[in-house]
Amino acid sequence: MTTPETRMRAWIESMVIALGLCPFAQRVVRADRVRYVTIWPEEMATFVPALAAEMQALSAADAGFETTLILAPDFVDFEDYLDAVALAEALIEELALEGVLQVASFHPDYRFADGPDDDVAHFTNRAPVPAFHLLREADVARALADHPNPDGIAPANVAQLRALGLAAIMGRLDGI
Repeated sequence: MTTPETRMRAWIESMVIALGLCPFAQRVVRADRVRYVTIWPEEMATFVPALAAEMQALSAADAGFETTLILAPDFVDFEDYLDAVALAEALIEELALEGVLQVASFHPDYRFADGPDDDVAHFTNRAPVPAFHLLREADVARALADHPNPDGIAPANVAQLRALGLAAIMGRLDGI
């Protein structure tokens, strides 16, 4: 049986790094600076405290890792997942971590509100496991400052996925 972490690591390698969807991911992944935390369905009652603990750990200067992927396989329904993302963003505010942390969202059924349901662009955020990606804003700002065209990352990703097409994308995802 593959674990959510195993599946997420495979997705990061085959999609995010191999396709360059995040030009900053490879360095952090290769340096083993990503913390993976899985919150199992039977632990969902502790989701908010676990999320808060991970936010506080990542915000610590000597955390020992640069980013955290909280994997929550129980968030199967995309709308419920979006509610949880809103909760995570509110928790950042409640913990006085605005300007310190941000949340990026990934889900197997991810879809952007402004795109057609069948648009392969959704696959920029479609991961095999519902995930809350906690990032330090200072790290993001530094990475973007060093990138030659930060505003071009998202459009380039969409163009690349559209050029690949759904069959090629699904082929990459088949083994995950």
